[in-house]
Amino acid sequence: MKIKEHKTVTSSGGDRHHIITIELYNREWKIAVNDNSIKKITTLHLWDKGIWRPFKNHNVYESQVHELIKSGQIVKFKYKV
Repeated sequence: MKIKEHKTVTSSGGDRHHIITIELYNREWKIAVNDNSIKKITTLHLWDKGIWRPFKNHNVYESQVHELIKSGQIVKFKYKV
């Protein structure tokens, strides 16, 4: 796995948003990791076919990338996923 890009944006409310692009399984994965301080939860979205969508484990590769992210191997979360 290669992390090609990682941008962090902090909102005025203190929430962090990470936009990460990784190379894995012969493709690029563009991922949004959003910490929500009001709900105390972190959400994960995948850029797919021109839109952001939640990870839904559409295939084995997506499931494995999702688990890598949830386990904190790519970015550390502020809240529970």
